[in-house]
Amino acid sequence: MPARCPDIAVRDGTRSLRTQNHSATIIQTTRSCSVIDGRLAVQVRVAGDVSFIGTSPAELPIRVAVVDGASVQYSQLGRQSVTPGASTFTFLDSALRLTEPAGPNVTIYVGFDERN
Repeated sequence: MPARCPDIAVRDGTRSLRTQNHSATIIQTTRSCSVIDGRLAVQVRVAGDVSFIGTSPAELPIRVAVVDGASVQYSQLGRQSVTPGASTFTFLDSALRLTEPAGPNVTIYVGFDERN
């Protein structure tokens, strides 16, 4: 395990997503870190609940961002497909690479991005 795996948090105001066809809520976030080729490789998982109002599948827009103080080091919008009948979702971002070691002010933020 590397010396410091950054903290992870749900960005304020982005825990829930509601549309006319579904609603979703982030329930759990996790991250795991390892050092690969001198860089900190981070896997970010976001899990939650989803409920459907209609019969259309859902495309959940989930953003993963890494902030060091006021500087954004990484920002990636991903989409998680969920079919009607499902009650949960799990999203994985395994593309995140940072300079190792991560500083004490580095935080991984996740959340739904309705501005996509």
